[in-house]
Amino acid sequence: FKSTGLTFNYLLATKSGAKVFIRENDDYADRYIVGNQMLQLNGYGTKGSYETSENRYEGQYLVEKENVISLKDSATGKTLYFDIKGESFTVRSEEYGSYLWVENQNWIEKTYFELNGYGVLLVYTLNGSQERVYIDEDGTYTQDGNIFKLVWNDGANKIEGELGKYGNKDAFIVKFDESEKEEDKKVVGLYINESDWSVLILDDIGNATKYGDEGEKETGYYTVIADDLLYYINKSNTDACLYVYDIETRTATQVKYEDKTRYLTEDMETLTFYEYGYIISADKEGNQERYFYYQNGGSVDLYISAPNDDKANAYGFVTKTLDDGFTDTLVFGETEKTYYRNEDDSLTFARQGDVYPILQGGNSFALGEIIFDASAETEFKSKGLLELINNG
Repeated sequence: FKSTGLTFNYLLATKSGAKVFIRENDDYADRYIVGNQMLQLNGYGTKGSYETSENRYEGQYLVEKENVISLKDSATGKTLYFDIKGESFTVRSEEYGSYLWVENQNWIEKTYFELNGYGVLLVYTLNGSQERVYIDEDGTYTQDGNIFKLVWNDGANKIEGELGKYGNKDAFIVKFDESEKEEDKKVVGLYINESDWSVLILDDIGNATKYGDEGEKETGYYTVIADDLLYYINKSNTDACLYVYDIETRTATQVKYEDKTRYLTEDMETLTFYEYGYIISADKEGNQERYFYYQNGGSVDLYISAPNDDKANAYGFVTKTLDDGFTDTLVFGETEKTYYRNEDDSLTFARQGDVYPILQGGNSFALGEIIFDASAETEFKSKGLLELINNG
C-alpha cells in the first residue's frame, strides 16, 4: 500500500468468512537465532515457528505487548511466550502466567500470583477498576518437579504448592502442611466408609480419589472444615457431600441431607442450605458467598471461611451455631440481616379482585397467580407460571 507519506505491506486473508487486510508489523518480521534455537515470524501474525534441536512448534502468533510474543502451536494447542531483545530472544518457562492463591479450596484474600517464566514472582490483587495493586513485584520462585516454592515480602512469606485449577481458573494450590504432625495424626491418607466399604483417599493439595462400594473410581476435591469434618465434590460437579472423618480409626462417613432449606430477606436476598452441606448467600447486587454447615442433632453448625480471624480454627473457618436449628427466622451475616424461612424455591403472587383483565385470543381473562423463582438482584429474568382465569 502506498499513499502520500505512508507505505506499508499488507496481507489479504479470510477471517470468519470475511475478507480482511492484515497490516505487516515489520518490527517483528524476522528470523531470530540463539544457539540451537530459532524463532521465525512472518510479520502478519498468521505464521510463526519456534524450533530447537528436539522440537518444532508452528502456528499463529500475537504481539502481547512491546517485545513480548505469544505463539500458539497448531498441533498441540500449547502457547509459548518469547521476549525479543534486539536480534536475540529468550523463552519464558511453561509456568508463566497468573494464578489464584488457593489454600484448602479457598481463594485467599482475592490474591493473585504471577510467575514470570524467569523465576520472578509478582503478588497482587485487583481494585474496583480491575487494575493491579501490587503487594510485591520482586518475589522469587523455584521449581522442583511439580512443586513450586514461592517467597515474597523479603522472605516473610513462604509457601509450597502445585499449579492446578480452581473451578475453571488457573490456581496455585498450596500443599496441606502437616510436616510437624505425627504420621497417625495427619489428615492426608486413606479412609474407609464402614457403611458400604467405599474408600476415600486424600492427597496433600486438595485432591481426593473415591472408590465406590463396587470399586468404581471417581476423582474430586476436598476441603477440610474441622478436625472431624470435610467437604467433597467430584470433578464433574455432579455430586458432593460432607464426610465425618476420624483420623485415629481412619474411617469416614458420608453425610448428605434429604432437602435444601431456603431463607429470604424482605428485599429478596437469599440464604440457601443445600443438601450437600454447603450454603450460598446472594445479595441484590448478585454477589454470592459460600459457607458450610453441619446438622448436629437439633442445632446447626455454620462454618464461615475467615483465615485471618483470631477465632478461626486450624483450617481457616469460624464457627457459628444455630442452637435451635432451622427456625422460621434467623439472623445472619456481618450486618445481622433477618432471614425468613421459605419452604419453596418459588414465590407466588396473587392479584386481589378482578381488575385489569388480559385479552388473549379474543377472550377476556382475569389474572390469577404468578409463580416464579426469585433473585435478590434488582432486575432479573426467571421462568414461571401465569394463571389465566377465563371470564367467559
